[in-house]
Formats: sequence, C-alpha cells, structure tokens
Amino acid sequence: MSVIGVDHGTKRCGIAIEIAGVAFPKDIVPTGLVLHALHKLVAEYGTKLIVIGKAPHLDGKRSRQQGIQEDFVTVLGREFPECQIVMSPEGFSSKQARYELEAAGLPSDGQIDDQAAAIILQDYLDKN
Repeated sequence: MSVIGVDHGTKRCGIAIEIAGVAFPKDIVPTGLVLHALHKLVAEYGTKLIVIGKAPHLDGKRSRQQGIQEDFVTVLGREFPECQIVMSPEGFSSKQARYELEAAGLPSDGQIDDQAAAIILQDYLDKN
C-alpha cells in the first residue's frame, strides 16, 4: 500500500506518491482533472491513505484556500470511501520546493506543484 499526497491549488494540483517511506513527485494536473488522476493512482497503487495539504493563515486561522481544501476533502471522502483522507499543514511547501530546485541547479520557474506535494507528504510521513 502506498500513500498519495496532494498540493491542492485553485488552478493546478501537485500529486506525490510514497514508495518505501519516501515521497516522490508524481504529476501536476489541472484542478478540474485531479479526481480522475487520483482514481487512476489509487487503483494502480492500492492506496488507502491520501494526504491533502492544509493552508491556514500564518496566525493559524482558517484561510479561504483552507476552506477550499476542506471542501475538496469532503469530495474525496465520497469518491474514495476505501481511503482515509487526512489534512496536513503545508507551511511554505511551494517556497521550499522552489528553493530545493534552485539549490540543485534545476529550473524553478515552471510548475512546482508536484514537488510541493512531495514535501507535504514527506513531512506527514516523517511525523507519523
């Protein structure tokens, strides 16, 4: 069984997959197609846990994006009754992803959502 991580955004969603305790960037899909992509991955990997990044304000209060993410979690619960769906704070995952790519000498001007999803997922795995 593997775990899937999602960095849910308004335009794009980054998806990461856990293999042997390590999170790897998997895909970036338009937000409107994320359920389709997740159905394929859940079936392919036998996933029983999906981790969604949660984006509160810096003071911990609920943000508008967090509300959108919570609505997405509700949809996931209906779409994937066989999976546990959890939210995990995403902190500055996109900024961290951009920094890590630049530090590795890789371009960071493109879409980094899958890398951010891997950071969210790895953080969750390390804590749990």
